[in-house]
Parts: sequence; C-alpha cells; structure tokens
Amino acid sequence: MMLFKPRFVEPILAGRKTVTRRPPGRSFRVGGIHKLYTRPPWCGGAPFARAVIESVTHETLEAVTFPEAWREGFNSPEQFWAELRAIYPDSNVRPRVQRIAFVLVSDD
Repeated sequence: MMLFKPRFVEPILAGRKTVTRRPPGRSFRVGGIHKLYTRPPWCGGAPFARAVIESVTHETLEAVTFPEAWREGFNSPEQFWAELRAIYPDSNVRPRVQRIAFVLVSDD
C-alpha cells in the first residue's frame, strides 16, 4: 500500500508522476506490486490504481533536480521541496530519503 495526496491521482494515472520520495523506514521491494490510495483502507479508502516498484534508492534531497521534480509531478525542485516540507513538517524531513520509482500496472 502506498498513500498519496489526492492531487497526485491525476498525474499518476496520466503517467506524469512516476517517482515518490519517502522518509527512510518502510521497505519497498523492487518488483513488488502495491495498491495506491488517497485514504487508507481502514479509513474507508479504496485503491485508485496498482503499481509495480521499479527501483528503490536512498539519496539526499539535494539530488532533486528539475527532471526529478518533473517525475515527482512538480514544475521545479523548489515546488517539490515546499510540498515535502508540508507533508513531513519539521523533523520528519530528513536529509536522506528513499526514492521509489514505480510503473502503473492497472487502474482499480
């Protein structure tokens, strides 16, 4: 299961958002298939799609360039950083993050 903000549903379904960055902790296996949600199932959420994990790397946030920001669904690294700070306020944003690349495999 992977949770996304509702505003990312359309870019994911259109194939424009193909990468997500998350704080380290949860492990994602390359080749694993995950249902994508905007609300967890225990809160009544239904998956909007499924995706296969293409790659998982660990990197610093400085690695977010313009092409990487576009893969994240943003127009610039600055927009990406602002959104990341809003999603993970204060100490939750660490200098190192997991970069998870995924490919949509089906709509649910």
